[in-house]
Amino acid sequence: MNFFQSQPDTVSKRHHFVPIFILLLLAAVLPILIWAVSTQRIEIRQFAVSPSPTPTETPTPTLTPTPTTTPTPTPIGAKNTYPICASMYTDISSGVDTPLTVTFVCTGVDTDGYVNGVEFSFGDGAKELIEQNIGGVGSITTKHTYTTIGTLGASCRVRDNNNVFSSTPAICKKTITIKPAPTVKVTPKSEPEKGAILTTPFPQATISGTPAEASPSPTIILAPYEQPEPAKDNTRILWIAGGIVALVLAFFLLRRRSTGAPPAQPIPPINPPTDVSMPQNIQE
Repeated sequence: MNFFQSQPDTVSKRHHFVPIFILLLLAAVLPILIWAVSTQRIEIRQFAVSPSPTPTETPTPTLTPTPTTTPTPTPIGAKNTYPICASMYTDISSGVDTPLTVTFVCTGVDTDGYVNGVEFSFGDGAKELIEQNIGGVGSITTKHTYTTIGTLGASCRVRDNNNVFSSTPAICKKTITIKPAPTVKVTPKSEPEKGAILTTPFPQATISGTPAEASPSPTIILAPYEQPEPAKDNTRILWIAGGIVALVLAFFLLRRRSTGAPPAQPIPPINPPTDVSMPQNIQE
C-alpha cells in the first residue's frame, strides 16, 4: 500500500527537473545564438556601408598627329636668294594614242637654304605639288598619265624653305606630242546580182591619216662602205710555173742531144771526080 502511495511523489519530482533542464539549455544556447546573430549583422552592415567598386573606364587612345615639317625661314634681315630650277627630264617625248604615262624628274638648287617642294605643270590642265626636303641640290620624280591627244607643254619649278618659287627657264620645259592611233575603215562591197561574175571578192580597206601617223618610218643606219678585196688571179701563177717547167725540159733535151749523138759522117758525092791525067804507063 505504501508503494502505490509513493509513485505520485516520484513523478512530481521528475516534472520539477524538466523546466530546470530547459532553462539550463537555454542559458547555454542563447549566448551562442546572440553572438552568431550579432556577428552576422556586423557583416551585413559592413557590406551595406562599404560602397560598391566603381568600374574604371579604359582610356581611349588618342591619335598623335603626324608632325609636319615646318620650313625654316631665312632669318629676318638676311636677303633670300631665289631657288633655281636646274633641269627637267622626261622618259617619253612623243607617243601614239592614249592613255600615255610619262615620268618626270625635276632638279632644283637653293644656295642659302634647301629645296622643300616642286610644282609640276603637265600641259593638259593638271598640276601637282610635291613637298619634300631634298636639300640644297636634289631632284623629285613623279608620273603622269595623259588622256589628251595633241601637243602639250609640260614644265616644273622648285620652292625653297621660305616658300618662294623659282622661275621656269627653258631648260625646265618639255613638249609632249601625242598622236592619234591610225583608224582602219572597211568598206564592204554591195551584194552582186544573181549570175554576175565576182571580180573583187574581198572588201577593200583604206587607211586614213598620213603615213607618218599610220606607222613611224624605221630608222635606217648606213654602214660604212668597205671596198671588197680583189680576187686572187691564180692563172698568172699557173702560166709562170708552166713556162718554167717547159724551159727546164727543153734545156735537158737539148743537152742530151748534144752529148749523146755520134758525129755526123761526110756524105760521098754521087759522081766521083775523074782524073783527067792519064796513067804514066799509058803515056809511054
